[in-house]
Amino acid sequence: ALLGGNIAEGRALIRGDMDDFPFRNGTGRFEAVARVENLSLEYLEGWPRISDSSAVVRFVEASMEATGRIGDNVGSAVDSVGVRIADMKSATLEVDYATESDLPSIIRFVRETPLQEQIGVDLAQFEFEGPASVTGAIRVPLGRQAGDMTIDGAVRLSDARFTDPQRGITISEVNGIIEYDERGFDGREFDAVALENPARLDVRADADSEEKFHAEIRGNFPARDVLTDEAMREALGFLERIEGRADWTIALTVNSAEGEDVRVDLGIDSDLAGVVLGLPAPFEKAAEEDWPFRLEYPLDGSGRPLEITLAGRAAL
Repeated sequence: ALLGGNIAEGRALIRGDMDDFPFRNGTGRFEAVARVENLSLEYLEGWPRISDSSAVVRFVEASMEATGRIGDNVGSAVDSVGVRIADMKSATLEVDYATESDLPSIIRFVRETPLQEQIGVDLAQFEFEGPASVTGAIRVPLGRQAGDMTIDGAVRLSDARFTDPQRGITISEVNGIIEYDERGFDGREFDAVALENPARLDVRADADSEEKFHAEIRGNFPARDVLTDEAMREALGFLERIEGRADWTIALTVNSAEGEDVRVDLGIDSDLAGVVLGLPAPFEKAAEEDWPFRLEYPLDGSGRPLEITLAGRAAL
């Protein structure tokens, strides 16, 4: 819905029998062009309104197209926007956009849209830093046109930084591309730094899956740097006798099946190759041995116990 705006200038041409308007069959010509300023509108129900925008709008026969920029969209600007409706009679709104932005602005926008509920994670508990380049396209059938809204786009991250203050987790120097649509997002094999070591990062969200959100970091880390949480240390009394480093996979998942409570879990996996356990037999381990290790740590306050398995030798 158009909420306001000013036509700074415009012109129009009409030629032909008005009974044939809007001249779909080439029996005449209709064209109008206007430069619009201070534009405010609500473009989709449930999505934030845009304001302080400008565009050049052009109508030709039964079509409409506009190009311009958005000055304020949840506090951020969008550098380039193109809007098109090919035929007003069977209207589908097509919006293409591109902008240079930053992660805090993108997260702030996501939290104001239906995408926040679909992700299933309260993004406000995390801190985000770094520049981001955003491109995308929105398609929305209007009126009686059948179909659902679709969104397709990508966010390019450059030296981004993610922090979970509650758990003391920081992932920095994140570089890569996240692809997104109306149901979630997916980014794989990002270069990153975690626990002061090179790492790989995957992150994805899927509203149609029981696993609503998944973030995973992989790298070769010192064992004591990975197993730092107080609850882990209490359960793993042998941490003072662990030395060395190994390949680790650390994953945060949010699961939500219909009719069930949301489950938030931290999973830690390693083969412990390179790690020494200075414990009495049968738990004494040399560095060259592979001992599959798995830890599942609930983060949702549900009271579920921490679970640990170690090479088939122990389970807690």
